[in-house]
Amino acid sequence: GSEPQRALAEKLLERLDGTRSVAEVVCAFPHHRFEAHEQLAGWLKGRRLRVAGVEELLRIATRLAPVDPARSAF
Repeated sequence: GSEPQRALAEKLLERLDGTRSVAEVVCAFPHHRFEAHEQLAGWLKGRRLRVAGVEELLRIATRLAPVDPARSAF
């Protein structure tokens, strides 16, 4: 892809950290909203990205949390 597409992809990935909805991620690119939607759709179709629910994210975070409760973020 082109340099602008690569830059947009990198910025999208930075925001796809589970703390924002897809709508919030796309809203961060008001002048490139179509391109952001297009990139996300491509990742979904190519199975490089998938939607995870709150329960799944919590399960992953719990599994990754340190064993030592004093060090845990929970």
